[in-house]
Amino acid sequence: MNTKFTVWHYTRLNLASVGGVEQHIRGLAAAMTVLGHHVHVGISSAVPMHSAEEHGRVVIHTHGDSWPSPALLFSRFRSPSARVYWIHVCHGNALERVLACREYASFSGWKGVLRDVSLLKLSDAAVAVSAHALEETRGYYFFRGPSRVIANGADTSVFKPLERVESAPRLIFLGRLEDRVKNAHMLLQACVTVHARHPDFELLLAPGIETTHPYVKNLGKLAPPALASALARSRALVLTSLYEGDPLVLREAMAMGLPVVASDIAAVRETLGAYAGAALFNPRDVASLVDAIERVLYGAIPNPTPAPRGWDTVAREYVGFYESLF
Repeated sequence: MNTKFTVWHYTRLNLASVGGVEQHIRGLAAAMTVLGHHVHVGISSAVPMHSAEEHGRVVIHTHGDSWPSPALLFSRFRSPSARVYWIHVCHGNALERVLACREYASFSGWKGVLRDVSLLKLSDAAVAVSAHALEETRGYYFFRGPSRVIANGADTSVFKPLERVESAPRLIFLGRLEDRVKNAHMLLQACVTVHARHPDFELLLAPGIETTHPYVKNLGKLAPPALASALARSRALVLTSLYEGDPLVLREAMAMGLPVVASDIAAVRETLGAYAGAALFNPRDVASLVDAIERVLYGAIPNPTPAPRGWDTVAREYVGFYESLF
């Protein structure tokens, strides 16, 4: 089919940010535009509904960052000539995050759970970034509408296969250290031990942290080209998260063929699949992380074959889902 859709990403997020959901929206919107679809990002319904009048089919994406507004709730009734489908994109599960982080008294965590519930109950269909995320959505929130698993992608024009993987024992971590789900405090504990055993060890942090450790280098916030350059200067990426949906940074490292040290959790195992250059560890055990870091930086973990998955592929999978709905 050659149907053109109007795609409205209903979000208040700042797409200049380097967060995972922001990158998802930015990458998917760009790929959809290249395919000839009409894409709008924001909370105003005027532009997407005007486009719907002209093109007839509109798909609303919500991403869990905002409560539904009256403009969103009434958008499907404003254009009698347009057919409207509301898809909630499950980038993860707020309840599973609360449980993984043991943040049982977190107001913001439970607020995220209520947002997830309300958006799923109001939407017509759901897309999850991993089979694990979809299973959680069905199990926790009893969602029974049309659904599909469509994994994230990476900008393959930026995150290109490496000609050579860096040999220096340099590890890179990406994420806000204050975000409890990223489990960065355990990484810092493990790196003290690694550096004591291996004085040539280096840790790159983006954006960074105040520290006196000489082996730590702060990179600041990195735009995609600078991030690709930093990954290319590293021997491996480390991901210590307690919970993930489908981590974009893994997709980017895999597109380049960079070895990874990653938490042994369901979503990460699903993202990695058969990727050869991965060392998994228990994200609640410092000794397990130390062992995984040493195996990748100083052991015999092979350099993996790049496994790129571009946003153009992701966009085509979304269009296939749209066509099945309409």
